[in-house]
Amino acid sequence: MKALLFTALATAAAISPLAAQTTGYTTFIRQTQQSTGVVWDMPFTALTGSSASQLALETNGALFQLYAVKTSGNVSYLLDQKLVGAYVPTATVTITSQDPYTKVTRTRADKPFTVNINVAGLVSGTTTSGGTVIPDAAKKVLVQRFTTSYPAGGTLTMAQATAGTPKSTSYIQTNGLTATTYPVTGLTPAAGQLATKVSGEEWYLVHALADSTIVQTQIASGYIQILPVPSGSISGLANGDTIRFKAPTVTLPLQDLYPRSDTWLQVYPGNPVLGTVGTTVPGSMLVLDQEKADTRTLTLTNWDSVFKTDGVYTLELLTKTVFGTERLSYMTITVDRTLNVQATMVDY
Repeated sequence: MKALLFTALATAAAISPLAAQTTGYTTFIRQTQQSTGVVWDMPFTALTGSSASQLALETNGALFQLYAVKTSGNVSYLLDQKLVGAYVPTATVTITSQDPYTKVTRTRADKPFTVNINVAGLVSGTTTSGGTVIPDAAKKVLVQRFTTSYPAGGTLTMAQATAGTPKSTSYIQTNGLTATTYPVTGLTPAAGQLATKVSGEEWYLVHALADSTIVQTQIASGYIQILPVPSGSISGLANGDTIRFKAPTVTLPLQDLYPRSDTWLQVYPGNPVLGTVGTTVPGSMLVLDQEKADTRTLTLTNWDSVFKTDGVYTLELLTKTVFGTERLSYMTITVDRTLNVQATMVDY
C-alpha cells in the first residue's frame, strides 16, 4: 500500500531563511522504510500539493521527512516529519494562552496556558483479531515537556530548547484530546532571580514509541514563549515629598515591558485608590507593539501643568496589556505652592 503525502512549506520561525524567500532552495521528501532501512528521495517544486509515496508502505511503517536544501552552500533544513504505518499513531500539539498574538504563542511568567494534545490511531487490547501481538508503540505515545531559559542572545533553536533531560514525561493511552492547563511556567529561575523574571520557552514533544523494528520517533511538537513580568519605579521624588515650587525632573526606569503594552504615569488628587483614572503626565506614555519584551527609561521635565491646585496627590505608574491594567509603582506627594510673606510695618 502507498501513502498519500501532503506537502506544505509553512516553516517554523527557526527556518527564517526559507520563510523569507521561496527561490534558492531545493525541496524534497525523504521516505525511509522502517523495516529495511531503504531510503527514497522524492523532489518536488510546488509549494503545496499531494503525491503518492514512491515506495510501498510496509507493515512496520515509513518515516517521511520534508527537507529544504539551500542551493548555495548546500545547507539543509528539516522542516517537518511524520511516521506512517499500520500501527503508528498520529498527534497534533496546540498551545493556547490569554495573548491572541498569532506569530508565536506567548504568555507571561505569572499567567496560565493550556497544552492541547490530540492523538489518533492508538489501538487497545493485546492482540489483533488475527492473533498478532499489538506492540506498546501502537497503544500509547510518549509526551516530553522541556523548559529552557533564553541565553544572553535571547533566542533558542528547537535543538537547544529540547536538549538535555525533560522537565517531565508522561504517556497518553487514549485517542482524542488531552488538555493540560499550567497555572504558571515551569521555567527554573537562575540564582538570585525572581520567579516572575524568568524568560524562555516551553516545548512539548510527542513521540511514537520504539518497538522491535521502529525507533522512537517524534510525531508532533509545539512550544510557547514565556516572557517576564514587567516592573518599574518612579525616581526623583519620594513618598511623602512636598513640591513647593517647580516639579523636579522625574525618571521612570521600566524593566521587561510586555511586547504589546501601554505604559504611563498618571496623577490624581487624594490618596492611592486602585482603578482611579487620573491625568497622564506629559511625555510618559509609551506604546509598544513588537515581538520582544523591552526595557526603557523615560525622563520627564516641565510637568507642573498636571497640578491644578495645591493639595495631596497620587503619582501612579501603570501598564496595560492583554492581561489587564496593573500598577507598577506609586507614591503620595503634597503640592504647596502658596507663597507666604511675613513683614513688619514701622511708622516713623
